[in-house]
Amino acid sequence: MCGDQPERQHSNVTFIHDFSRHTWIFPMWQKSEVFSHFQKFKNEVEKETNHHVRCPRSDGNKEYFSVVFTTNL
Repeated sequence: MCGDQPERQHSNVTFIHDFSRHTWIFPMWQKSEVFSHFQKFKNEVEKETNHHVRCPRSDGNKEYFSVVFTTNL
C-alpha cells in the first residue's frame, strides 16, 4: 500500500506477478480493502494463466494483513 495521504484521498495496493512482472494497481480508501483486492487479483491471474496462486509474498508490512486475509490463503 502506498501513500501518506489525507483521509479523503485514496491509497493504492499493488500486486506484482513474479514470473511475468505484470502489475495490478488497485485504489482503495481503507487498509481493510486489501483482502478484497487480493481476491480480485488472484481470480484474474488464475483465470489468465490456468495456474493457482500458491505463495503470496509481501514486503513485510504486516499491518495490511487482516485475520480474514491470513486465514483464507
